[in-house]
Amino acid sequence: GLPSRAVGGALPSRAVGGALPSRVVGGALPVLEVGPSMLDRRTLGRGRPYAVVLPPSADVVDESRRRALNARAVELATGRGAVVVGGEEELAAVLPELGSAEPLVPLPRASAAAALAMSGPVVAHDPALGYLAARHPGCGKLHLLWRHHHARVVDGVLEVTSLRRRRPTLCAVVPADSDGVTVGRCPDHDVPTLT
Repeated sequence: GLPSRAVGGALPSRAVGGALPSRVVGGALPVLEVGPSMLDRRTLGRGRPYAVVLPPSADVVDESRRRALNARAVELATGRGAVVVGGEEELAAVLPELGSAEPLVPLPRASAAAALAMSGPVVAHDPALGYLAARHPGCGKLHLLWRHHHARVVDGVLEVTSLRRRRPTLCAVVPADSDGVTVGRCPDHDVPTLT
């Protein structure tokens, strides 16, 4: 199986491709994901370069070790830029460290409710389920990553089932900070959305 960070799993390449304009994702910009632990994964999907960036809050021996672990991510971004995925505070901490002369494209990661409240590119994430949805740049809707998750509302509560996880199987999980989030359908793309 794929390496995973706790239960939530790694970033699906569809989340990146779905949330950013094609001019940004068209060339294979590397994807750097801010997270508390390293993954041995080196590519996403069809070969897009990938690396994890440890934020200053990561639990490592010392700052020099953290910088050494981040060296591959810095190398990937140098000279061509990168899409950097993380929480807003994490992005604020690591973007200056990457110091690329090329553009760094921040892609905020937030809970489902917070992602709905934000404007612009964003991916919805849950610590147990992983990446749930990405805002489509064309229609502005938060498209559910339906190849990975099934979502429904039962008695006013959002429930999500992970379609690809087998151990443990995650069925009818209520995502963190999902109060008031419902499921709809994008009229432009005919895919499920979080609303």
